[in-house]
Amino acid sequence: NQGNMEAIKALQQQLNNLYTEETKHRLSERSCVALILNLIAEGELNLLYSMDGKEYITHGQLDHEIKREIHRKGGRASIIDIHNALNVELPTIETKVQNIVKRHRNYRVYNGEIMSSEYFETISEEINEMVKEHGKISLGEIVHRFSLNTDCINEVIAQYLGTIIDGIFEDGIIYTDLFIEQYIYRMRGIFAGISFPTSLSAICKNFGFQEKLYYSVLDKMIEENKLPGKIEGRGRNREYVPAQFLINRETYIQNFLNQNGYIQYISLKQMRISNPKKYLRTFPSGLLLDKSFVSEYIVGNIDSEIRDTLKEERWSDIMAILPFTVSNSDARKLVESTEAYKELNSDKNFNFLGQHFIVSQQFIVNILRKLEVFIQDYTAKNPVTTTNKDEEVEESGKGKRARRRKAKKEAMKSKSNNSLTEKQIRQQIQKICDDIPGDFIDVLMRHMDLTIKSIIKECETTHVGGVKSFKQNMKEFQHNCTRIYLNIQLFNKGIEECFEEWDQNP
Repeated sequence: NQGNMEAIKALQQQLNNLYTEETKHRLSERSCVALILNLIAEGELNLLYSMDGKEYITHGQLDHEIKREIHRKGGRASIIDIHNALNVELPTIETKVQNIVKRHRNYRVYNGEIMSSEYFETISEEINEMVKEHGKISLGEIVHRFSLNTDCINEVIAQYLGTIIDGIFEDGIIYTDLFIEQYIYRMRGIFAGISFPTSLSAICKNFGFQEKLYYSVLDKMIEENKLPGKIEGRGRNREYVPAQFLINRETYIQNFLNQNGYIQYISLKQMRISNPKKYLRTFPSGLLLDKSFVSEYIVGNIDSEIRDTLKEERWSDIMAILPFTVSNSDARKLVESTEAYKELNSDKNFNFLGQHFIVSQQFIVNILRKLEVFIQDYTAKNPVTTTNKDEEVEESGKGKRARRRKAKKEAMKSKSNNSLTEKQIRQQIQKICDDIPGDFIDVLMRHMDLTIKSIIKECETTHVGGVKSFKQNMKEFQHNCTRIYLNIQLFNKGIEECFEEWDQNP
């Protein structure tokens, strides 16, 4: 090993002597230039010229010189400055710079300047210090500070945010985590002091919040359940509803339902509930109608009223036991939702008339029986008088059937005013049931219309002809007189013959 070291030292000494020894044979400058030109012409060398043509530089050396110049400038150098420092043609420098950027990802070119990752790290550290000092810094301030365009700064922030730059970048501003934390505390304090639903945009405007950061922090507070309330609505129409307001509103609605058994949708809309039906579905029991919500207690009352009405053979107006806000259509829907309706709908004793009248069939039967007695008495005392037009119609001829039909129509038209009117029927129903309201009579008469007409027709048919037309009476009178006169003559002749026989045979 010692022998090897001595050999190495001997070689080093020989090399040193070779460098220091004067050369006996030297090439002139012209010979060197001619030699290089011949090598370049033959393609043995690929060199670049200096601007004055007195110097040559290899491509690799130029790359090295460019990088060294960038490093000397602190990682950021103008292409013009590199061109002047290296004394190489500007197009050549530009080409070399583009090649360097393509081969090395830690170099970038912006507005005629080449920058290294070393420079970007340096300005990122400065940006971080600026953010820590002020709590926030805008993109415009950074652009002005480093004389870089916005795109370049955005790329730097995107690359180093969270590593070198400690903060949050929102809407062109970098915030420190401490600033955001204090921002959240401020927002929570403001929202905690709100007692009535308030527009989010109004809060942002009134308290001077930066809009995008405001909504970003708000969404974060909602996700982390740090907001003392809830957000309702969509888009710019969203509003903050305090938790205490929600509690008070729900308590009020529950108490109102317990006391009244119903609540209108319009009332809920006035309480800032945009979708009342959806909101009321969260309540344990009740029925959603078209215009209001009724509790299970009201539904139970209607069910009991239906069963009692049929059991007691009477009628009932369910509107009398419903809140005044319930419409006729809602009343019908309410009745149809009861268990009693589902069970008794097919029962012949059950009648649901109009929109809100429950009627026992036996009640209707009792009224019809009393009406029938009244109609019989009336038609007996006031028989319908008709004129027999058929007697005046010729029984032969081409238009015999047409004349018969015409005669029947005229006979119907010639009825006297003795026939019962609807008004008289209505008055009689009121006498039968003195407590019955007018709107129920209308519904009841429509329901019994065919039956009443049938009774009237039957009674009028029974008593028709009690009074005949004067012409018909005269004909019958003449016929009877002739028949009596003939009978008298026959009787006289018979008596005369009897007396003659008695005289001949005493």
